[in-house]
Amino acid sequence: MFDALAMAFVMLSIMAADSVKRSFWAGMSIFVKSIPVIYAIPSMLRKTTKPWSIVLAALFPALFSIVAIVVMGWPLSTATVTLASTANKGGESMSAWDLFFYLSLLGVMPSLPSYVYEALGLVWIPALAIFTAIAYRKFRFEQDNAVVQSMILLTLAFLIFKARIVEQYAVYLLALSVIDVALWNPQRKRLLQATMGVVMIYLIVNNYFLIRFLSPTYPDYTQIEAFLSQAIGPIRYALNFAAGTTFTILNICYMTAIMRSGAKSLGK
Repeated sequence: MFDALAMAFVMLSIMAADSVKRSFWAGMSIFVKSIPVIYAIPSMLRKTTKPWSIVLAALFPALFSIVAIVVMGWPLSTATVTLASTANKGGESMSAWDLFFYLSLLGVMPSLPSYVYEALGLVWIPALAIFTAIAYRKFRFEQDNAVVQSMILLTLAFLIFKARIVEQYAVYLLALSVIDVALWNPQRKRLLQATMGVVMIYLIVNNYFLIRFLSPTYPDYTQIEAFLSQAIGPIRYALNFAAGTTFTILNICYMTAIMRSGAKSLGK
């Protein structure tokens, strides 16, 4: 999955001491997948001695994306449509936002108009801007712990407010949370374990007991999925909704723990 590859570059950016190297790896993560752009501000403002490195981090993914589009002969509209889809995509979600999809599926409420979906799909952008300001005011991005806490806070804001969350997005939270628990906040271990468990349940149920992953070696996997959909379809949707909602609740609990953390937790 590209999300795992993007997160690998984010990790390299966190570990890089030099601002130029940090900018390079941050730019690579954004080039691979646009989502790591949410970490741009805390990552680039961390102990910055060369302000132009921030420009490097921004130009790197933009230039390489343009080169890729030109070399592959893609129309520019393909890139813009992809970015727009990433920003406001709606539908079934591993979050409490799945309520709209689930109620529509049950016939309790009609499907929302497309313009409403598009508007709700953009809520995460102003929310992320607000939490970036909160993170800066609280952590200042000066220490390693502060940077990681800020990145986790922004990840949680993204996962809570984005209208459509898929399983692989959990990679961004879990990778950072492992660092947080291992180095600074072991008391959050149960919260991390619960989050991992809920994500795994959603992954297994949503992908029909992982049968979908047989596709490279068993092309007829769709027949099994179709059978399971008829047999356990309503149960599957109910479990997805329950797991997604629980995931959001755990994210809110994690966000609350970070917001309540004081100077002691940052090693000051």
